[in-house]
Amino acid sequence: MEKNFIQQNIRTSNNFDFMRLYAAILVIITHSYTLKGSKDVDILFKLTSGSIQFSHLGVAIFFVISGYLITQSSISSPSWKSYFWKRILRLLPGLFVVLTLCVFVLGPIFSTLPIRDYFTSGETSKFLLSVFIYFKNYSLPGVFENNPVDAVNGSLWTLAYEFTLYVFVMIAGLTGLVKKRNILLLIWVLFLGIRIFLGNRFFWFSYASPYTFGLNIKYLFEWSFYFLSGMLFFLYRDKKIVDLRIVFSLIIAYTICALWKQTEVLNILNYMLVPFLIMYFAFFPSRVSNIGKYGDFSYGFYIYAFPIQQTIIYLFDNTISIPSLILLSILFTLPFAILSWHLIEKKALKLKYLIK
Repeated sequence: MEKNFIQQNIRTSNNFDFMRLYAAILVIITHSYTLKGSKDVDILFKLTSGSIQFSHLGVAIFFVISGYLITQSSISSPSWKSYFWKRILRLLPGLFVVLTLCVFVLGPIFSTLPIRDYFTSGETSKFLLSVFIYFKNYSLPGVFENNPVDAVNGSLWTLAYEFTLYVFVMIAGLTGLVKKRNILLLIWVLFLGIRIFLGNRFFWFSYASPYTFGLNIKYLFEWSFYFLSGMLFFLYRDKKIVDLRIVFSLIIAYTICALWKQTEVLNILNYMLVPFLIMYFAFFPSRVSNIGKYGDFSYGFYIYAFPIQQTIIYLFDNTISIPSLILLSILFTLPFAILSWHLIEKKALKLKYLIK
């Protein structure tokens, strides 16, 4: 089966909303192991010889789909100011509310500090500064300090990478690069070549740098590659890029390497297989393509899941099983995600026409 990626503006013509919600659940699965302090790892990590885990796959899904949709938004926006305004409305209102709830509701309930000490602590005000995205503060004083991990909302670290790539697309739009797909394809090939050349040394670059606004160089490279893949799928939507034969060939190669535990080869294949699989299933005819009519709950799922998981672990004194933690996390996060969309995100997006 071959897919011809012609631009479709009807929300129900693709599975993007479902896949992003699925990606958020994948993050919950891996975080359930991490936040419980478990020595075990998720099954995907085992099957791929440590090449990829569910949370990594989930974030990759977010970035590939984001690259596709954000490129479309850039091209269709009447101006760079309109484009940038829409990006701010998509991220910041929901983020501000979840940070406010963490500081003024979650914190006072679970902090071991007296209320006065909690609110006068510099760490409390620093946590609110995370609304500026590049100020990364994940913990609140005295909150969840007896949990295996004391972070209140550790999922927010990826938002800085997302926003950085929004800025890149804006610059690409202003310079006309966003419409020069062959040049972007060459950049994609260059990125892949660098990753292949670096091999295991790729992980030597896992540190924050002032030259990258404090972002981790390895992850900036990683998420930029997936985002760029999504951009290219949009820009080459008139070509038959996602061919089932290519997808099957990559799956077979990946399976063989996984059986032979060729981790480094799998690390490279992830860059090709994951984007192709995402785009193949994104336009695969299905009954979940109309889930978007109820709302886009993926962002709310992503930003609320972590503090909810931490709360569950705290209330159960870390005795809850991982399967139960996953299930309860999904069940309790869903209503917050629904409310976030209908009360905050959806209303904020209605303001997008204020700037043209």
